[in-house]
Amino acid sequence: MISAGLMASIVLPALVGAVFLSNTDYDTTSPTGSGAYIGRVGAQTQVIDVTPTALGLPLWAVTLLQLPLWIALLAAVWIAAGRRVDGMVDRLGFTARRGDVPSGLFLGVVAQLVFVPLLYTVIFWFVGEQDVSSSARSLTDRADSIVGVALLFVGVGLVAPVVEELFFRGLAQATFERSVGRRAGLLAGAMLFAVVHFQALQFPALLLFGLIAGGLFQRQGRLGGAIWTHVGFNLTTLVVLLFVV
Repeated sequence: MISAGLMASIVLPALVGAVFLSNTDYDTTSPTGSGAYIGRVGAQTQVIDVTPTALGLPLWAVTLLQLPLWIALLAAVWIAAGRRVDGMVDRLGFTARRGDVPSGLFLGVVAQLVFVPLLYTVIFWFVGEQDVSSSARSLTDRADSIVGVALLFVGVGLVAPVVEELFFRGLAQATFERSVGRRAGLLAGAMLFAVVHFQALQFPALLLFGLIAGGLFQRQGRLGGAIWTHVGFNLTTLVVLLFVV
C-alpha cells in the first residue's frame, strides 16, 4: 500500500497538471518538467519543495494543484485503514489531545528556527554556504494576492501536515516498525519522507524533521503531536519567507 500510494502521488498529480497546463497559457519551461514539478509541489517541510525555476503559475493554481497529491496519499491511507474512520484511529493513531496543540506548535517553531539552522551550520562548515531557501522563495515571492496567501497557508500550513503525517508516520513508519523494529522503522520512515521530496540540499532538514515527528509518534502512540509539530514547522517557514525575509 505504501508503494501504491507513492506511485499514485506521482502519476495522478502529473496527469492533472498536464491537463491543466495544456489548457492554459502559463509558461511551462522547467528543467525538471512540469509533471515533476506538479508532482512534488505538495510535500512541504523545510522548504516548500518547488524547483528554483518554478513554473509561471499563479500561487492559487500552485496550491490547488496539490489536491491530486493529497488525494492519492489519502486514498492509500483510507484503504490501509479498512475504509473506515475508526480504522484510521485504531490502525493509524489518528487522534490528538488538547495539549498536542501548544506543545506541537512550540516544537515545530523551535525545530525550524533552532534545530535546522544548527544542523546546516555544521553541514556548511564542511561544504560551504548554500542558499537553502531559494526554491521556497520562488513560490512565496509570488504571493501577491490575499486569496493566494490564504490558500498557501491553508494548504501548506494545515492540510499538508495532516495528509503527510497520516501517510508517512501513521502508515509508512508503523508498517516499517512492524517489519524491522522501532529504531530501524523510525529511521526508515524518516528516510522515505526525506527522499520522496527529491531535494538534495533540503534532505538533511527533511530527515531531521522526519525523525522528530516519528519520535513523537512513537512516544505518544498517536499522530496529534506530530501533526501539530508539522503545522508549526510549515507555518514558521511561511511567516519567515512572506513577512520577515
